[in-house]
Amino acid sequence: MADDDLPLLFAHYDDEDAQWLVAFVRESCRERDGFIAHWRSLRESPEVTPRVIVADDAVVGQIASFPRDGRREVGYWLGRPYWGRGIASAALAAFLRSEDTGTLHARVAKDHTASLRVLEKNGFTICGEDRAFGNARGTDVAEWLLVRPGVAPTPRSADAPA
Repeated sequence: MADDDLPLLFAHYDDEDAQWLVAFVRESCRERDGFIAHWRSLRESPEVTPRVIVADDAVVGQIASFPRDGRREVGYWLGRPYWGRGIASAALAAFLRSEDTGTLHARVAKDHTASLRVLEKNGFTICGEDRAFGNARGTDVAEWLLVRPGVAPTPRSADAPA
């Protein structure tokens, strides 16, 4: 993720309908300068793994894993023109293959069924539920809590080629 990506990522993020759907947005990121400052700080953190999502040679969104409440969590965002094309599912699958993330957690508003499907396609299962204040909706929002256990490497047999 480069500085040049941040204005485009903000343009995807600056969609009130998308923010309402996600529900849980960082208030300080609703303005361009706050969004860019936030993502610059995330890129500098050794605990955060931010990546851009590219499709058809264009930056179409972002994905990251980060610590939250003592656990590792994943989140992603795609610009509206790229919804419903399987890009989020493919991006999450690629992220999971490329990152040594171990067990991952995720949260999704209960009524955001498309994002729930993306997570379930990638091995996340519902492990609980919660309610939290969703800034974009201005009210408490019911959410699913999900987990994806870490996948242990497959041991090599003694006669397998290295």
